[in-house]
Order: sequence, then structure tokens, then C-alpha cells
Amino acid sequence: MAIQARQWLRRLAFFYLAYLILGSLLVRAVEHQYTFHPRSIDAERREELAQWKEHVIEFDHEGTHLAGWLLPGGGTPDAPLVVYYGGNAEELSRSIHTASRLNASHVLALNYRGFGDSEGRPTQDALVSDAIYVLNTLLPNLGKTLRDVVLIGRSIGTGVASQVAAQLPVGGVILVTPFDSVAAIFVKNTPLPGLPYRLILRSPFDSVAASKNIEMPTLILVAGKDRVIPATRSDPLVEAFGERAEVRYFEKSNHFNIHDHENYWTALNGFLAARH
Repeated sequence: MAIQARQWLRRLAFFYLAYLILGSLLVRAVEHQYTFHPRSIDAERREELAQWKEHVIEFDHEGTHLAGWLLPGGGTPDAPLVVYYGGNAEELSRSIHTASRLNASHVLALNYRGFGDSEGRPTQDALVSDAIYVLNTLLPNLGKTLRDVVLIGRSIGTGVASQVAAQLPVGGVILVTPFDSVAAIFVKNTPLPGLPYRLILRSPFDSVAASKNIEMPTLILVAGKDRVIPATRSDPLVEAFGERAEVRYFEKSNHFNIHDHENYWTALNGFLAARH
């Protein structure tokens, strides 16, 4: 009996190891498509962007060309510089018209790798490295310091903003429709239980872990009817911050229309005003 038990244990161990290997390979194969949806700029849109040509800004980092816009904000010269990190399918040319609504001196809207005119492939390490490089390169030219910067992240961009804020002492961070971690989302939404997603994923975006190193003022905006990032995914992050973050709930808003709420821009600009 003991010999048979050992044989069964060896078989189970073999099958579990095979499951881990095959499951990990499958997750790695679909992760990029699941996490990011790069968008280009179509010809019709380029004609509309002609009016923003003078605000185009470009960087070359680690052999990768990055492009976006450095836009005038709606604030005074001593207002914060806002750096915006968008959602996983958000090509930023469609968001630049909102820069003037922010109480900021400037708004940096730089497309992720693979989006718009930015080259490369987006991953957590690449995007965070790009973000840090861009800030260190740009700030001296604007006569500003890290304390003059407020990061705004939306959806997957909250993962980018959290990682950057955990590494750089910026003046503040705003997280719109945030999540706890991409790994937790995979655990909930994929049919492969028992896999070590935090070890498998190239872009785990563990915002809960990052929050432990975020000491600057933080504002979290949660959409009450969000089905993309439901409360089960945003609440753990809110709990991790505790009293260190100001939290605003927009109970009637969803993931895609929270910015249409009458108090959304009031909340953002109130936070920015306090950073002067």
C-alpha cells in the first residue's frame, strides 16, 4: 500500500508540474493581448491633430522612440505638471483636448510603447522605465522638480502611476478606476486555478504592494457601477492605503463615463490646487 501511495504521489506531482508548465506558457502567450490593446492614429485623426503639432514631444529611450504631447494646462505657471497615464486601449490623441480643464501648468500625455507614434511593446518594466526616464529628462527643461509633479493614472494607467510613485517622490498621485493587481484579476477571470500568477506575469502591476512605498498625497476615484474593474478589485487598494489616501466614490458612474460626472473635474482640480 505504501508503495502504491508513493507511486500515486509521484504521478500527481508529475501532472501538477506539467499543469504548471503548460499553464504558465499559456498565460504568457495571452497576457499581452489581455493586458494591452495598442491603438494607432488613423489618417483622419491625423488631420485633426494638425492644430496640436506645436505641442508634440518626442523621446528616445533604450533605442525606442516615444511620442506624445506636452500641452498647456488650465492653471498658472506655478501649478503642478500633470503626467497622464491612460487605459489599456487609450491612444492619447483622443484625450489631449481635456488638458485645459486641469488646474495644471502643463499636461504630459505620452503614448505607451506600441500606441500612437510610440514604438516598441508595452510591459510593466518598459513603461515604468520610460516614465522615470521621461520625467528626469523633461523636468529640468521646465524648471520644475519632482515635487511639482502630479501623476494621474486611469485603469491600467493606475498601475503605471503607482509603480512610478513608489519609486519617485512626486508631489501627488491620482488613481482613477484603480485595481489591486493584474495578477489578482487573472486569478479571478481565467479558468486556470492554482497558478502562481504573480511570478508568471510580465506585467503584474501590483499596486497594493507599491502602495506601501507611496507616501505623497493620493486621491482615489472609484466608479460605483464599474464592471471592468469592480469594487472587489478596487477595494483592496483602498484598504491598503487606508487614511493615507482621499477616496471619492461616484456611485452612478461606470468605468467609461466617470469623467462625465459633474464632480469629477472638481475633485481633480481641488487636489491639484492643494499642490501649489
